[in-house]
Amino acid sequence: MRIIICDDSTNQSSKYEMLLKEIAKEENILLDISKTSSGDQLLFGLFENLPPPDIVLLDIHMPGTDGIVVADKLRRPPYDFKGEIIFITVDASRVLEAFDVEAFHYIVKNVTPVDKVVTIFKLAIKRAEIRKKEYIMLKGVGEYQNIEIDSIKYFKVFDHLIKVYYDEKQEFEFYSSMKKLEIALLSKGFLRSHRSCLVAVNKILKFNTINITLKTGEVLPMGRRYFADFKMAIINNKAVSEKIMPLT
Repeated sequence: MRIIICDDSTNQSSKYEMLLKEIAKEENILLDISKTSSGDQLLFGLFENLPPPDIVLLDIHMPGTDGIVVADKLRRPPYDFKGEIIFITVDASRVLEAFDVEAFHYIVKNVTPVDKVVTIFKLAIKRAEIRKKEYIMLKGVGEYQNIEIDSIKYFKVFDHLIKVYYDEKQEFEFYSSMKKLEIALLSKGFLRSHRSCLVAVNKILKFNTINITLKTGEVLPMGRRYFADFKMAIINNKAVSEKIMPLT
């Protein structure tokens, strides 16, 4: 799960980062936490990260664009952010404006008790976990299969059918095209690595110009024409690139 802390105060952002890490350890969940110091930086870098964040902790008074304005932009095209927004601010007077941007909660720095902050964070994480369980309906030979997107490792073409591989050793054949899947799942963290293969980025261990190795040990082909774009997408996605072994 990805969380971005947007606050120009280093001390405050570090404080909330520590709280989140304590929650992650206590709840045995994996949190990918990144920080930015202004709303403008947040908006500028949002499309560089794949997949988008699940939760944004957002200060209001920062250099550049006001935090409420940033939240309003996040909720509108081209961002269309569906995740949780939690305001973290010294200004208690703007809580009503938070409702207009569908904020999950409003934390007043040095006023809201720490135990209350922890409760808010835990609830936001639970809501985000529920939201992340998105499904894709696939039409197979005489049947349909509803598969959780986060469980999918990769798709591969076989003759005129596509086979999806998910969970431990589950697989399902269905009718579609790689192009349609690529368009539908790009924002969900999937990249085309070969004319016959679409892979979930968060399932990758390492890759080179010839193949991709998944965390499960499975090896997939890397097409020469796809390598440059694939590599650039990984590099631009800092949250992912730090978890994938060096490229060769």
